[in-house]
Amino acid sequence: MSRDYPTEIAGPYEAPPRSFVDDADREVELRRYGDDDFEAVVEMYTASNR
Repeated sequence: MSRDYPTEIAGPYEAPPRSFVDDADREVELRRYGDDDFEAVVEMYTASNR
């Protein structure tokens, strides 16, 4: 069994959102973390388990 794929490249697409407002009406910013942000990322996940 084989599949046929289109020969034309799809796109361009809009960039995904970089921020949104959550259900608690807080602005959430999406960004790539850098080396200096590692501890903050760890704290974010460990704080949610308390």
